[in-house]
Amino acid sequence: MKRIFTVFASIILIAAMAIGMVGCGPEEGEAKALVKDLVSRSLELNDIYFGKSGLKYVDSGNPNDIYMRVLETEKYVLREKLIEATYAVFSQSYATSIITMAFNGAQSEINQNSVQARYMVMGDDDWLYINRNYEYVYETGTEYDFDTIEITYTSSKFVEATVCGRYLTEDGYVDTVVSVTLVCEDGQWRLNSATY
Repeated sequence: MKRIFTVFASIILIAAMAIGMVGCGPEEGEAKALVKDLVSRSLELNDIYFGKSGLKYVDSGNPNDIYMRVLETEKYVLREKLIEATYAVFSQSYATSIITMAFNGAQSEINQNSVQARYMVMGDDDWLYINRNYEYVYETGTEYDFDTIEITYTSSKFVEATVCGRYLTEDGYVDTVVSVTLVCEDGQWRLNSATY
C-alpha cells in the first residue's frame, strides 16, 4: 500500500511540474530582448515587402517592362534567400501571407482593387525581379524606441508586448504605440504581428 501511495504521489508531482512548466514563458528581460531583436530584424524586411524603396533594380530601358531585375549588389537577389530570411523572423502563417502577397498579388472577384505582385522570378531562374509600378504601403516605416518595451503577457508559446514608436506623415511625425506578438514555433521565437 505504501508503495502504491509513493507511485501515485510521484505521478501527481510529475504532472504538477509539467503543468507548471507549460505556463512558464521567458522572464521579462529575456522577453524584452526577444521583442527588440525580432522587431529590429523585421524593419529591413518590411521595407523590402511594403516600403517605398523595396529593392533597387537595373532599369531595362524598355518603358513597357514592368518587372526589373534586382541589382546584384542588393542583400537579397535570390527568391530563396529572401523567403528564408522572412521565415527566420516571422511566424509560419504570417510569413506565408507576406510571401504570397509579394509574389502572387491579390485578385478581387470583379477585378477592382486588385494588387499586382511586387516580386517575381523568370522561368527557372531564382533571381528576383521587382515591379517598378508597385503601389507601396508606406513611404517611411515606424521608428521604434526600444527603451519603451513593456511586456504584457508571457507563456511558453506567446509573448505579447507594446513598444512606442513614431512614423512620418506629410504633417510631420506621429507618435504611436505598437502591439507586438511573438509565437514560439519549433523552439524558436518568431514575430506574429505587423511592425511597419
